[in-house]
Amino acid sequence: LDCSVETCFPRFNACSALLDSKRGRCGEYANLFGLYCRAVGLETRYVLDWTDHVWTEVKLYNDDNTGNNNGVADGGWWCMVDSCEGVMGEPSMYEAGWGKALTLMVAIGTHHVMDVTA
Repeated sequence: LDCSVETCFPRFNACSALLDSKRGRCGEYANLFGLYCRAVGLETRYVLDWTDHVWTEVKLYNDDNTGNNNGVADGGWWCMVDSCEGVMGEPSMYEAGWGKALTLMVAIGTHHVMDVTA
């Protein structure tokens, strides 16, 4: 282990830069995952936690013909996806698994910005 080596992880806003460099942090991978989802027609939003983490939420719809819409009037529900960690549908993983004390969480979608702090 050489502690004198410095590694730089620049913040990329363009997905092409991440694809070229193959290096990034949670924000870059959340942007890239959102791009892939939107490319196949899924609605996404970017969730920013003020304690320095971001992830993607994907709007999903039930297809079981039961009429159960998970309590959401328009039939859809937001599913948490952390593409950096490879985790889906476990929004409490940050508090329970990582021991983070989340503060303020803001979701940024195509047509909305909203406080989603639990």
